[in-house]
Amino acid sequence: MQIRLLVSFSVRPEHVDTFVGIMQGAKTSLLEVPGCHAVEVLQAADDPANVLLSEIWESREIHDQYAAAMAEGGSMQQLAPLLVGPPEEAVYFIR
Repeated sequence: MQIRLLVSFSVRPEHVDTFVGIMQGAKTSLLEVPGCHAVEVLQAADDPANVLLSEIWESREIHDQYAAAMAEGGSMQQLAPLLVGPPEEAVYFIR
């Protein structure tokens, strides 16, 4: 079953432009991953430091395999200095 993954980031104000640029690059890369159907980078209109990554995946299992590979590569550790705290995730089934 397809899922929508929402990842919310609270970005340090001085790093917003850098972070959004990284997310735009990640969007391009994610769209090449088998099982990833869509990616959007959203920025809150009233708080530019609030960035949301919205992804649609073929299944939770496919996403989890991708996420495990990314965690092993340390990509989130590289983003940590740009963030106020850890990102928050929510997963929804698409009905």
